Amino acid sequence: MKRNVIIAFGLAILIALCSQLAIAQKRANSFATLKIKPQKVMIQTFYNGKDISVEAEVPQDIEVVALSCEGPEETLNLMRKGRVYGLWMNVEEILFQKIPAIYFLVTSKKLTELYDKGEIRGIQLGYEGLYSKIKIEKEKEKKKEFFDQLIKLKESDKLYLVSEGGLKVTRLNNKINKIITTFYLPPKAPPGEYRINLFARKNSEINLIGNQTLTVEKKGLTAYLSSMAINHGLVYGVVAVIIAIISG
Repeated sequence: MKRNVIIAFGLAILIALCSQLAIAQKRANSFATLKIKPQKVMIQTFYNGKDISVEAEVPQDIEVVALSCEGPEETLNLMRKGRVYGLWMNVEEILFQKIPAIYFLVTSKKLTELYDKGEIRGIQLGYEGLYSKIKIEKEKEKKKEFFDQLIKLKESDKLYLVSEGGLKVTRLNNKINKIITTFYLPPKAPPGEYRINLFARKNSEINLIGNQTLTVEKKGLTAYLSSMAINHGLVYGVVAVIIAIISG
């Protein structure tokens, strides 16, 4: 009997804790309401990129500082070129892991102004924050050099962009501020799940206050050709050659 009472009491405490956690989670999610248009992008035959609109509403006592679009994570094998007997050749393989295929960041101020006296508390934004998360299988002294080259490559493909001071916050009413921004999803953006994140600063600490998911999928002929390239490489190669010959 005593044992049953103890078990019942323990279950009651557990239920109460779960209830409080659910309420806390609900309150945390209510800090910001994000809307993405469109929330799903279909890559079809004549796809040439897509403008993505993001809107958010937040209480005025929350200082919104940045919005980002990241993902999906990928592994890249790149070759570094160098001179060998006067000729430019591939001289070194570099493996990058946990690299987001897309990284867009727009901030309300310069990144250096978001951290008091240069002290980083909470989430680190920008390329420096990205650098701390990725893995590069090379000597430590070369890691930063290779990372900088990767950023240049990604920026040239319009897959990475950091816009400092480009995030505008307007007053919607006496209690709510509104954020509206648009970013361009380039044709080279791969299929997958992308995270749209909203960040705010409180007591000199930057934290995530809201997020949404953007889905990119292949459809129709594009999806068929992609599947053929993976599962029937020889057939895909023949078809690609025929198309190239016909198109001149």
